[in-house]
Amino acid sequence: MCSPGSSRSAPSSPGKIEATQSELRRPVIDLDSLDAAIRLFAPDNRIAAQFRVAARGLAIADRPLLRVIDKRVGACLRNYRNKGIVRDIEGPGRSVLREIVR
Repeated sequence: MCSPGSSRSAPSSPGKIEATQSELRRPVIDLDSLDAAIRLFAPDNRIAAQFRVAARGLAIADRPLLRVIDKRVGACLRNYRNKGIVRDIEGPGRSVLREIVR
């Protein structure tokens, strides 16, 4: 059985939760937009990963984190390649660069 105090606060809880989720949604959308722009203008995975790490205020010297971000960037770029949005081009050495398909 609910106490009288808890039944009064229950209806306002969903409103508070929705308000908090809305507040948190904006920075996530902003970061997603920044990530999309970086993917467009930094075709090299490592460069894009460094931009993403720096944009989030994280340490670029953190090699394990940079490796994880590098893998995520690579996965995004492969997905875009498979959809025909970007294509691979030969870079210096054994590197692969990407360009936007126009």
